[in-house]
Amino acid sequence: MPEFLAALQGYSGNILTRYATMLLIYTVPRTIELLTLKWANINFEQKLATIDEEVVKKDRVHLIPLATQAIEILKFLQPITGHGNFVFPNRNHPSKPMSNGAILHVIRRLGFANRASGHGFNRDWIEKQLNHEEGSVRGIYNHAQYLEGRRGMMQWYADYMYGLIA
Repeated sequence: MPEFLAALQGYSGNILTRYATMLLIYTVPRTIELLTLKWANINFEQKLATIDEEVVKKDRVHLIPLATQAIEILKFLQPITGHGNFVFPNRNHPSKPMSNGAILHVIRRLGFANRASGHGFNRDWIEKQLNHEEGSVRGIYNHAQYLEGRRGMMQWYADYMYGLIA
């Protein structure tokens, strides 16, 4: 991860794809959830991003706690893309979101294609952060968002990633 983060800091391609990749690291959503993120769904005061039901294709929204580093990226991007709907608009069609392939292109261009990373946090928190469904009866009755635990987890994780950059 330190090698990847160092390479990403030196990425000379499109600045939006660089920051999209960094925000993906800091927030851990599915790529489509990040790229379809709308400015209207960012709450800076609550440090929270809301992913709409139609994006997650479920009967509920997905809440993503935002670490300080994620907020800093969003505030940096706001003057650049904040006049439109999407945080990461498509470069050729600004009324549409950035293509999923954009982040994959960054990863390939940096020489890190086909590499995986692991997760080592509270299973319930990380599964909720990734917006995974729970199986069996537990999934039916457990509607908790684990939001406070996830806030702490995401700040710790972002601090750790930020430390790797330094």
